[in-house]
Amino acid sequence: MKTLLALLVLIPFNLFAEQSKTYYGKWTEHIHIDDFTDVKVILVESADDEKKNFFTIRKRDDEYPDFAISLPTIPACVIEHKFSIDVIFRVDKNKVFTLPMVKQINDARIYQTNYDALSTDGVLFRNYFSYIDELRKGKILKIRIDDPHVGCKKDLTFKLKNFDKAIRNLYNEASDLINFSIIDKELFWTDSEE
Repeated sequence: MKTLLALLVLIPFNLFAEQSKTYYGKWTEHIHIDDFTDVKVILVESADDEKKNFFTIRKRDDEYPDFAISLPTIPACVIEHKFSIDVIFRVDKNKVFTLPMVKQINDARIYQTNYDALSTDGVLFRNYFSYIDELRKGKILKIRIDDPHVGCKKDLTFKLKNFDKAIRNLYNEASDLINFSIIDKELFWTDSEE
């Protein structure tokens, strides 16, 4: 799966795909549909307050949504390695969410969701998908990267105004899983189990 996501970033979609790009304030939604396979890829992204770094949520047909953070202008953050790191997310003043992330294959500027770590922890897995809903309801997203393997340290801030509009199509594509995660969290899990 990681290889497919890396290829999606590298492939020039305009050569063989139907595509659209829609702006919602600081958020942009990209939809790409391959002309031959009809595989749909949705990317929702925004630049941080410095307008140099990016946060993206990506979804390819029949695959889980993937969080990605691009730090192209910070030298320590573009050094390649294969270790998992914990990246901290916080919407408004809500509870902190810690997500294991790894460098994207073939593009060391990008940290992406570590599905190997995510798939072994049921609570984290559920919280990951319900976190998309928390982003929809928030005003400010803060992300902290502290990668001890290369000395990459960065705090990022993203305004969530219009994110709920930009994420609409991606959310609909993943709604079964997101809604199940929200309901499961509300009905069966307590804060002490997280």
